[in-house]
Amino acid sequence: RRQRQMCIRDSGWTASISGNIFGFTSPLTDENMSWNFNPMAGPWLATHIWEYYDYTRDKKFLKEVGYDLIKSSANFAVDYLWHKPDGTYTAAPSTSPEHGPVDQGATFVHAVIREILLNAIDASKALGVDSKDRKQWQYVLKHLVPYQIGRYGQLMEWSTDIDDPTDEHRHVNHLFGLHPGHTLSPITTPELTNAAKVVLEHRGDGATAVSYTHLTLPTICSV
Repeated sequence: RRQRQMCIRDSGWTASISGNIFGFTSPLTDENMSWNFNPMAGPWLATHIWEYYDYTRDKKFLKEVGYDLIKSSANFAVDYLWHKPDGTYTAAPSTSPEHGPVDQGATFVHAVIREILLNAIDASKALGVDSKDRKQWQYVLKHLVPYQIGRYGQLMEWSTDIDDPTDEHRHVNHLFGLHPGHTLSPITTPELTNAAKVVLEHRGDGATAVSYTHLTLPTICSV
């Protein structure tokens, strides 16, 4: 909650991408916030709570432990978004961790927010609670700036089409919706999934250990 207050938000809880198990949640001291500022670790962590319930169907766990964490994380995400004059919602400021500029709608952040809102909606339905909150989550989800395909046929990483096809950076944060998220799929969003495949083709095989998981995605993309 202290980290949430640092982000000047009133609702819920979160953690910085620099957090650890010893209670450290603040962004590290660094002038370059393009890699260091990303308060979406909390919503990402909260999605794992839903994944646990979705696998076990332990409604007692969801009711007594999981739901409040999911709900408050979704409320933070909603509160973090900028409601633009055109009626859409976007994450400003936001980053694609360790890569590129500070943006007003990084795809990674939107993908995480989509996931936690969907989880909160499903959790509230499973427990039959918070219909008012659910309507707000559904409204924001419907009006969140959509995924975009850029001039090279790639899934755009940022709100503007500045992706470089020669960029072989090891992180592909903007593919969160394909994995570990569920908002991109060869079945339900084939065009966007093909755009994700283009990203992987541009990035090539170079990666650090933390990024190798995404390199298995061509199999998913070609299903």
